Amino acid sequence: MFPRTDLRTALGRPSSDRTLVGLEHEYSVTRSGRPIDFRALMHRLPIDGRRLDPGDPNAYRCRWGGVITADAEEAEVATPPVEAAGGFARVLEGWGAKGREHLLNVLPGDVDVAGYSTHLSVSLARRRSHRIARFYAGHFSPALMLMMDRRDSPGVRVRIRPGRIELCGEYVTGRALRNASVFALGSVRAAALGSSPPALRFRRQTLHERPGWYVDRSALGVDLYEKGRDADLEYVSGETVSAGEHLERTWATVRPLVGDVAAEEIDSIDRVVRGDLPLPCEGPDDAPAARMAPSGTVFAEILGARVRPGYAVRATLATWDVTVFELISSGRVGYASIPSPLLSCFLARLDDGSLDPLITRYLDGAPRGAVLASHRQTRSPGLFDELGSPTELLAPEIGIGGRGALGAARSRRDKGRRQGPRPGVAVPARRRPWRAIAGAAVILVLIAAVALARRSPGDKGVAAAPVPAVSPVASVTPDEPVIVLPRLGRMVATFDLPVTTYRVQVDGVDPSELTFDWTLSNGCGDFETDGAMARWIHPHDGSPGACPVEPFHPGKVTLAVSGDGFSCTVVYRDGSEEGKGPRPKTCA
Repeated sequence: MFPRTDLRTALGRPSSDRTLVGLEHEYSVTRSGRPIDFRALMHRLPIDGRRLDPGDPNAYRCRWGGVITADAEEAEVATPPVEAAGGFARVLEGWGAKGREHLLNVLPGDVDVAGYSTHLSVSLARRRSHRIARFYAGHFSPALMLMMDRRDSPGVRVRIRPGRIELCGEYVTGRALRNASVFALGSVRAAALGSSPPALRFRRQTLHERPGWYVDRSALGVDLYEKGRDADLEYVSGETVSAGEHLERTWATVRPLVGDVAAEEIDSIDRVVRGDLPLPCEGPDDAPAARMAPSGTVFAEILGARVRPGYAVRATLATWDVTVFELISSGRVGYASIPSPLLSCFLARLDDGSLDPLITRYLDGAPRGAVLASHRQTRSPGLFDELGSPTELLAPEIGIGGRGALGAARSRRDKGRRQGPRPGVAVPARRRPWRAIAGAAVILVLIAAVALARRSPGDKGVAAAPVPAVSPVASVTPDEPVIVLPRLGRMVATFDLPVTTYRVQVDGVDPSELTFDWTLSNGCGDFETDGAMARWIHPHDGSPGACPVEPFHPGKVTLAVSGDGFSCTVVYRDGSEEGKGPRPKTCA
């Protein structure tokens, strides 16, 4: 049950009638022409942001408004969701260009990126997303392939994600991206209504690693990207039609459902469908990219700490759906969970002081034992005494039953710019109601066991609620400033033997105001430090000062961080033992 607080009354309930469209661009990364894994590079880059997403430890919520992260070895830029109205496609395109610009700005001079894939997401009611995604894959994916993919593309994916449908295809920018965005919006709406052109005869494959379906370029019995509009397709009814005619029929179904979008965006797709402009598989579109510079977004406004009379506020967890703020006073720490539709209202009322009486009264009162521990609790605003496991606040992925027929290959073509395996026929799993009933019973037993464990005599809250790495603010009165102390993340070791690099994420305080004191208990090799990063060079070549040949080097690496009136320490206890992983020490 949700804890009842006045915060709901103050902010209201989030609106659920908006349709949002999101964009992710993936980039392959090279250094001096050779492919590299962006995950091994990104945490050494000067990315202006904070890692707040519990589902993605690599994701930096950035001050430009979006996210820079990694999807496997590729770099990924995710833009803020845009409401599907007016000229939303140009706004989405502008955010994509802004994200690429910021990614390029933080890369070293010898590192470059190339477009790899585009993911477009359209929001939906969660309870219907599985059915709609399946319908979409069976009726709209061939037309999406023509609107989005180039001649050398492998195919498209239709993924089921919490609260949205994700459509994954070729890396596109400019007019092609705007066209694909508008088509994605209208076609998902059409699928939600069950409205579609005649069904084509083709194969779709169940995805292996995430819920959804994959449609290969040859799934319709012909190479769709090679033939383009002239490809002969067959409807389930037996009628043969060209790919161009099928695209016209599909757009006739989709066009009335794109809603209140700019007339120029609809006209652009009209011209592509008629053949006045080329499809991506027919050749490049020489239209210049739009030069819209998107204005600020509320998602960037959460990054800084806010100091109010008697308490401080800062974000401790954030996804596109919800932001959780720490409320820090001299007496206690609390948490405010704010759904994204209410985020702008929350920050405005926080800044103008209208929430001060409510939050001060809450922090001055005795804890009620309210624990934020479920994604269901994040659907409405609320105040909580403790924060449970952050990953439990993520909406679970929706399964589709059955397993993919083929595993995901790793070459560029077979990996398919995230498009999946090569052609094959997936056999859907038979429905077995008794298995669903048995699975539900097991889940209920596990839930009961977890609930009992959380209420054991030795633990009256939730199991292993993380201890904030921020000390409560000392001696706070309305006349005294609130001192916000830094949050130190766990020490992370990156192995590129014979060099081990150690890093610690520092949030909440400008690192230039801190003193970093590194020590290494093992005396072999060389130890170089630079602020919150250190490099241990431990060769085994027999040279003077080299380290002995060992499976790993025992000992520990310690970082003491100090500032005006405080100090904090984190330790990596296992030297350079690869695969062991860092062991953090929580600061207080």
